[in-house]
Amino acid sequence: MYFGFRIFFGLLIVLTFLVQGSIGHACTCAYPVVVHSNSDKKLYKKLCRTAPKNKSRFLQNVKNGKFETYQVRQAAEAFNSGNFGCRKDNDFAFKILDSLIPSPVPLTARPDILNLLVWWAPKTLESGRMKKIRGLAWLQGQGGNWIPKGWAEEEMDMFLSIPEHFDLAFQSFGNNPRRDQMLFEKITDPKNSNFNLQMATQLIAETKDKDRKTALALKLLDPQLGKPNYDAAAKLLDWYSPFIDYGLAPEREEQAVAAWVRIAQSRISSNDLAIKARAIAILETGNPHADPMLRNSGLRPAVSDLIVLDGWIDSLPSLESKKPLEKNFRQNAYPSRAMREKRAGAVTVAVLFAKDGF
Repeated sequence: MYFGFRIFFGLLIVLTFLVQGSIGHACTCAYPVVVHSNSDKKLYKKLCRTAPKNKSRFLQNVKNGKFETYQVRQAAEAFNSGNFGCRKDNDFAFKILDSLIPSPVPLTARPDILNLLVWWAPKTLESGRMKKIRGLAWLQGQGGNWIPKGWAEEEMDMFLSIPEHFDLAFQSFGNNPRRDQMLFEKITDPKNSNFNLQMATQLIAETKDKDRKTALALKLLDPQLGKPNYDAAAKLLDWYSPFIDYGLAPEREEQAVAAWVRIAQSRISSNDLAIKARAIAILETGNPHADPMLRNSGLRPAVSDLIVLDGWIDSLPSLESKKPLEKNFRQNAYPSRAMREKRAGAVTVAVLFAKDGF
């Protein structure tokens, strides 16, 4: 046996490497990195000496499960990079890793192993097995606006439609633009067998994709697609404010406004006085965040009448407190998400002046 008892500390660190290459090989691979014990290191050094002497036997031992997956992967990386005293052998490294994946390629194959195989595969390697590996890696991995090598878009569309494949892509939504777009189109198309507005809402509810959120909100409000879900649509459109330029297409913002009007109209007859008051405020001001307690909410000027200040006035006095305006804001008014992520943030402030200046 190549190894006996070992001590494995179980420290697992996930590193994400953004790998840029040709369209056929580009991927973003998440590599779990393991901290190895001394016995593990001795094993890899031993394999560096013994495995090349009888490659076929070693590969068969890998297929037969003689080693732990993390050991096989580390051995493959050692031959790929020359670590642990191994002589670099990229072809052998690929075959070692490939021996971990049974035939046919199972859906349970680890995404990190699939991603490495895609990246390490010889450029001339074309086979049905490699095509399947690329397809499954693309369904679960990160990527850009591309289809994996060896696949036509129509083929990938059919591949994605297979229920088991659809589930894999659904669980990985958010890190592959082309796959995410194909998936979103399927679940929001009433003519598609995967049509499911509830699943679509679950997918994008926590994203910052205002365009998709608006498109989905309109479908949730369409009575031809089922009973309108005003609450779900309102949550998707919670980002909207008439005072902010989001850089969206004009028609998309108009759709957001129209959607909020429909949502407010559906609540105007509510028995809950708070809900009814907010609905009235939305209809009066066009602002879904308008405070229904402000009786002058209807005085909001037209957008064309608003004056935008390109610079910030350092010491604009408060009319009541005679102190700089910025002093009126609490310290915790800074965006909490920006603070957590240690990046610059922005606070939007709207000030309404009546005609008499107050």
